[in-house]
Amino acid sequence: MFHFLHARFPLILLLSAVIIGYNYSRHSNSQNQSDQPNNQPSDSAQLTKTSATQFQSTLKPSTLRLEGIFNTEHMHVLENTEDGTLFQLSPASSIDWESLEVGDSFTWDIAQEYRINGIVDSLHQTEQSISFGVTLDSQRGRVAFQKNNSRQIARLFFNNQRIAHRLENDGTGWQLLETTVSELRCASSLSNYPVAIEHAFPKKVQSTAFISQNSTSTTLTATNFESRPGAPTVIYCDFDGETINQPDWSANTITAVPSGLSNLQIASIMQMVAEDFAPFDVNVTNVRSVFDNTDSNKRVMAISTPTDDAQPGSGGVAFLDSFIDDLVCWNFNLNNTISAADTISHEVGHTLNLEHDGYQDSEGREEYYDGHSAGKEFWVPIMGSAYSPTISQWSKGEYFNANQTEDDLVIMSQHGISFRIDDFGNSSDTAHTITLDQQIITLDGIINQRNDIDVFTIEFTDLGQIRFETVVGSLSTNLDVRMRVYDSSSGLLIDYDSEETKKAGADLTLQAGTYQVWIEGDSNGSPNSNPPTGWTDYGSLGAYTLTLTPAPPSRAAALDNFGISLTDSGNSPWFTQSAVSYDGFDALQSGAISDNESSNFVITQQTTSINFRYKVSSEQDFDFLQFRINGQLETEWSGETSWAQYTKTGLSNSTHTFEWRYVKDYLVSDGQDSAWIDALEFSDDSNYASWANSNSTSASGSTDENGNGTLDLLDYAIVGYNSVGLSQGQIVVLPSNRELQFYRNPARADIVIRIQVTDSLETWETVAVCQDGNTFYTKTGVSVTQTTIDSQTQQISLNLSAESETKKFARVLVSKQ
Repeated sequence: MFHFLHARFPLILLLSAVIIGYNYSRHSNSQNQSDQPNNQPSDSAQLTKTSATQFQSTLKPSTLRLEGIFNTEHMHVLENTEDGTLFQLSPASSIDWESLEVGDSFTWDIAQEYRINGIVDSLHQTEQSISFGVTLDSQRGRVAFQKNNSRQIARLFFNNQRIAHRLENDGTGWQLLETTVSELRCASSLSNYPVAIEHAFPKKVQSTAFISQNSTSTTLTATNFESRPGAPTVIYCDFDGETINQPDWSANTITAVPSGLSNLQIASIMQMVAEDFAPFDVNVTNVRSVFDNTDSNKRVMAISTPTDDAQPGSGGVAFLDSFIDDLVCWNFNLNNTISAADTISHEVGHTLNLEHDGYQDSEGREEYYDGHSAGKEFWVPIMGSAYSPTISQWSKGEYFNANQTEDDLVIMSQHGISFRIDDFGNSSDTAHTITLDQQIITLDGIINQRNDIDVFTIEFTDLGQIRFETVVGSLSTNLDVRMRVYDSSSGLLIDYDSEETKKAGADLTLQAGTYQVWIEGDSNGSPNSNPPTGWTDYGSLGAYTLTLTPAPPSRAAALDNFGISLTDSGNSPWFTQSAVSYDGFDALQSGAISDNESSNFVITQQTTSINFRYKVSSEQDFDFLQFRINGQLETEWSGETSWAQYTKTGLSNSTHTFEWRYVKDYLVSDGQDSAWIDALEFSDDSNYASWANSNSTSASGSTDENGNGTLDLLDYAIVGYNSVGLSQGQIVVLPSNRELQFYRNPARADIVIRIQVTDSLETWETVAVCQDGNTFYTKTGVSVTQTTIDSQTQQISLNLSAESETKKFARVLVSKQ
């Protein structure tokens, strides 16, 4: 029996009249389809059940019926399904799979007046399967047979006809499904065989200016991507070319050339495809060895190539319900990363037996739904047709005038892949419990079904922060999230809806206490209204990250410049984070913004120079990190820029306004769509005291040691002590063992200490930071030893390892929080 038929279309006799009435219009010719709204009676759903013979006659090509050898009238009808009529077969003979050779005559009588007769035109055999193609006599059409560990199957197409036959034997006997070309492969419902360009879908995406195949992002090194290593099933995305000898696709070998996509584009595509299949226990990968080591009935290869021999003129193509047959599927949409990712997922969806999502209105039936807008977002079903959505989701027709209500998720779970096991409990009683002290805790979760809710009980022992993020850097997402936070009395503190959590991070700082966090898929707008807006929560599935941290340092501290004040402007403020930084601790990141928006911050400072590190990941030549001094644009950066240094000297010794802007144009995002700033420094006359080798200062805090008119803030951290070899208040650099020594009062938690080294006295490198009066964070190759002298005195020894670069000078910068 056909597994997919039983799973999707049970034999419910009470509904048979409705099913057959629908089938009649579905498989009628295009004129009947377009005329139906005016000619069909209003009670069309009450049509009496069509007999098997009548149903067949609406599909059967007259030329074949006259010849008689493909006549199905004498077969036993099992059921009439949405896909066609299912027949039981009793072949007079079996197929001699092992002795076939190309050029052999092939004849197989599978029923009375039904004979497949032709010449074997291709043959392919592996350790786990064997397949061959047959060109039918008199050029009537073509059929391809396959035998693997799961089943024997054949797909038979008749030249210039919409009708097609599918034969299958799963071990219980042969059956035949009389159906159409579009029910067996990705094509329009009006398609004859072979499929003409005008009926090939999805369409090819035209070349666009914002994503070039000759991308300059090739400086990125190719990386191996695996979304779920060790998963039992595999979706392999091939971008480097492939030689395909599969009789289902062609009697000839197809030599597919490489995609020509850059490493950055491939990384974006892989991330989006992985997000589409995140609810399932499947590994989306570009690692060939993973594919090769997976059983042939548990994998599929999706080839991205400009070689469209498998279906000329289309954007991609696949056979329906072919995942377990080890047949490749194809993506020819290479001019836009979002379209490439959506096409791959669309075609893999076909291999898992999904059909197209379209719509039906008074003007007729459209094969593919192009999606609709919802404010700043554009939504489309993955099995529809759109080229630059911001949200693409699996669907079951929950939008206005949808003509397809099949449950994508359930069908895929029955035809090759299965849902992941729920990772976190769905209620207060089963919540995942976390106690946060001074460590950072990161939780990676999956919303994998519509009713999935991930619940966390979090205890903060001190001030703490919750940060929520969906897939970082993804251009198009599935997961639209609602996050609710409750206090210990079950009072709702925060309810972040889709507008606040879509793509962006949501930060929430909480006092010490116990809280519950609930995360689930969200809906938006009114998708069933006319016109439709938004989406339901059906397809709001995918990966997220929940990061729990002690309360973050100030933004000034993240810039390693503790005496400054930042002013925000634009659409979203810059924020402190530790995931990306120059110094290995933390840095400022631009806020989450949409098209035609900006994230800005300003610092006003008296200085004669400025120095900082920057990093950018954006759409090349369109989205920029801009730096301005006194309102004038100094420079700007875009594309993929690793950490680099910017220095401006020779400024007048006066107050200047410095501004950093991350700005986006009117469409498209690329990379991580962000900028970062770290290690900000002004000239040494900006209220800090510095020491080279040995210098001393008073313990009272009343001495202007370097004569610059400012009391040296270091005095706040040094207390009286009596230690052999050191006079009161002295800081010593010991060049022989690359060690710097000084003293501090650990009780002064309001003091921030920054230790820097240099060779030139012009550009200083921060190697250690203490933000709480106690704990030092250091760069690789730097160690700090703290020796307690008494309740108010600690000796601090900073050591640079032999592997670190030689530095001639060191300094300690101290300020109040």
